[in-house]
Amino acid sequence: PLAPSRPTRRVPRQKLRFRGNGKLRFRGNAFTLIELLVVVAIIALLAAILFPTFATIRGNARRTACMNNAKQIGTAMMMYLQDFDELTPTPYSKLSTGVYTDVSALLQPYLKSQRVLFCPDRDENICGASDGSVSIASANKPCIGYGYNWGPSQNFYANRKSGGLLDAYETSMAGNYARALGRPLADVLAPASTWAFGDTHDTTWYTISADSVLSRFSGDRNSRLQHGGCFSMIYMDGHAKPVRFRGGFSTTGSNRVALPRDPTQYANWCADPDAVITTEVGTMPCKNVGAAFATSVTRWFAE
Repeated sequence: PLAPSRPTRRVPRQKLRFRGNGKLRFRGNAFTLIELLVVVAIIALLAAILFPTFATIRGNARRTACMNNAKQIGTAMMMYLQDFDELTPTPYSKLSTGVYTDVSALLQPYLKSQRVLFCPDRDENICGASDGSVSIASANKPCIGYGYNWGPSQNFYANRKSGGLLDAYETSMAGNYARALGRPLADVLAPASTWAFGDTHDTTWYTISADSVLSRFSGDRNSRLQHGGCFSMIYMDGHAKPVRFRGGFSTTGSNRVALPRDPTQYANWCADPDAVITTEVGTMPCKNVGAAFATSVTRWFAE
């Protein structure tokens, strides 16, 4: 039997026109102005949809990198405690030279690289021009991204404790040094819920204390804090996890404070939550200092 014949496909006619040399050429249909505008509008719409997604992806990548750094710092802290009879680091300053040796310097031998101390989401610089702890922390260099737990309120009064991982602050009788003494790990009653380090906007003597963690921050929105205020916090048992913070304007001398959004975490600054300490907001048990700072806030940051 004969095979059925294929239907003939009609080829659209092309317009022909003469070129200058007398030869013919085909001329296809061009885009109209309306079609071009539609394409442009679609591209703009896709960009509006995708760009925020790209920004979120970049933010998540920085948050992940920061958390990885935090975990390495936590591991370094554990190794330091093993080598120094479970005594926390003692930061100090040589008053004659004005050079600080911070906790970050004391942990450096246990870190793979100095870069671990820098959070990719902190864009402030020139924090450590007088900081001898980390050589990269000098003029025009980024600020260290993680602060140590001095307690809910940082203290520079002689023979006064801050409630965190440091004992009394002291200066030498000769006046050539100042230091905050380390304290035994046994003083930390709940290592799994006590902070060791965390994201900070502080400068030299980097801390996470409520009244100093924002010392270099000049904004008034939580979205401008590191990771939008979702700080990477390192605990005394070595683990790390994000904790939501918010900033506010305070009547205290520090002007700006930052506190956990969950008030039950106010005690996480305290080696012993019931220990009575003297702070900028009064003398009280360490676990109550965060609430006292909260009452000093005149206006919380906008989101």
